[in-house]
Amino acid sequence: MSSKTIPFISTSKKRKRNTKDPDIPIDVGTIGDLKYSVYRRGIIHIYDDTLTFKKDCNVFEDLIKKMDPMNMKDGSEKEISGSGDNADLIFIKEKGEIKLSLKEKPIGIIDSLKKIINKAKRG
Repeated sequence: MSSKTIPFISTSKKRKRNTKDPDIPIDVGTIGDLKYSVYRRGIIHIYDDTLTFKKDCNVFEDLIKKMDPMNMKDGSEKEISGSGDNADLIFIKEKGEIKLSLKEKPIGIIDSLKKIINKAKRG
C-alpha cells in the first residue's frame, strides 16, 4: 500500500447483497480511522461514534475530483460539507499521507450570533 493511500477495508462479503431495500447498506467497512456505509439509493455515510457525514455518491465523487486531495501540501486541510446538518468531512495531509476526520457543523443561530458579536467588537 502506498504511503499516500487511505486504508480502505470493505467488509461487504459479510452482508447480504441480494436486498433491494434502499435503507440497508450494500457495502460497509472502514476508511482510515472512520467507518462507512454505502446504500443502494446512492448515498454514502462516513461516521465515528458521535458524528456522521452523509453525501450523494455522485456529488461526493465530483467534489473529491475537484479537490484533488493527493496534490495537497503537507499541513493543509480541505473540507467537504455534509448534506443538511450532518458533519463535514475533513481531508488533512500530514507527512505525505491523507487522513480523514469529521467536524460538527456549527449551530446556525450560534454562528449568526458570533458574527454579530464580531461586528460589534470591530465597530
